Amino acid sequence: MSAPAETKVQAECSRFIAALRRRQLVASQDVARRTLEIMRLLVSTATVKDVSSLIASIKQAGAMLVAAQPHELTIGNMVRAPNCVAAAAAAHTSLRAHR
Repeated sequence: MSAPAETKVQAECSRFIAALRRRQLVASQDVARRTLEIMRLLVSTATVKDVSSLIASIKQAGAMLVAAQPHELTIGNMVRAPNCVAAAAAAHTSLRAHR
C-alpha cells in the first residue's frame, strides 16, 4: 500500500477505534457500516501485487479493529466478508491459470 493511502486507512481506523472506546457507536448497524467503509477504503487504496498480500492487509486491519472492541461481533463478521471475496477471487484466478 502506498504511504498516503496507508496513512488514510490508519487515520480512519484510529477514528473508528476512538469512537468505539468513547461508546459513540453503540448500534450494531452503525458499527457494521463504519467497519465496511474502512474495509472498502483499504481495498480500494491498496496497491498490492497479489491477492494474498491483500488478504493479509485485510486481516491485519481487522485484527486491530476487533482488538479495540472484542465483544462487538459485528466487526469480525464485516471483516470476514471482504476477506472471503478476496479469497474466492484468488481461488478463481488460480483455477483459470491451471486451465
